[in-house]
Amino acid sequence: MSLCVLADEINSPSEISVDRTTEIDRLIGELTSRSFIQSDWAARRLMSRGASIVPQLTTAVRNDIAAEEILALLTRMSESNDSDMAASSLRAITNLRQHQDQLSSGTRRSVETVYRNSIRSCLAQLSLIGAVIKRDEHQNVIEVRVRSKDFGDRQLMLLLSLTTLRSLDLRDTKITDAGLRHLASLTELVSLNCSDTLVTSSGLRELEPLQQLKEVVAYRIDVTPADRDWLREHLPGVTITNR
Repeated sequence: MSLCVLADEINSPSEISVDRTTEIDRLIGELTSRSFIQSDWAARRLMSRGASIVPQLTTAVRNDIAAEEILALLTRMSESNDSDMAASSLRAITNLRQHQDQLSSGTRRSVETVYRNSIRSCLAQLSLIGAVIKRDEHQNVIEVRVRSKDFGDRQLMLLLSLTTLRSLDLRDTKITDAGLRHLASLTELVSLNCSDTLVTSSGLRELEPLQQLKEVVAYRIDVTPADRDWLREHLPGVTITNR
């Protein structure tokens, strides 16, 4: 057998996949190490894999494996400068909270703590830029109004955990089509104002996951007839207002 063939067999995709899975499992196990140096090294190794590692971390939490340590890691990842990793981590925390009935009681408490901390962090950063925040009688955040040229897609990502939000006013900010994808978890959203932003007509199609949406205000966005028809078909009952 030639060396090339032997090398191909040794490095077959299935074996590489198993090796990677084994390494990830080992790193997750090392997160619980009493040695800070060892646990921090494991956390850094997992973070180096970027957003792609988030689904496996989420599965481990659901299986009650190193749940507290992984939730701490997801929080750390949500504060990363890597926007994909940060967004994926925030989505994971929010998703775990939304399906907390599937978790053990101890993990459920940990998820609730991490989730509420993410909300507090979000609201603190929104307050720093002068956002108007309204709550209902249960203290759930139901409305956010932002007026800042410093508010763009990165900041919009912070809203991922505000799943009770019903009204969002982003007029005169720097959000783009890509930023609208961060709104997918806001399934209670009824009203959105994206006037005078960098959002385009075709970008409004990113709103499809928001099936409760009833009003989109898009002044100074030239919404084409084709995009308007598409939105009406995929978001039944939505009203689009633009000039």
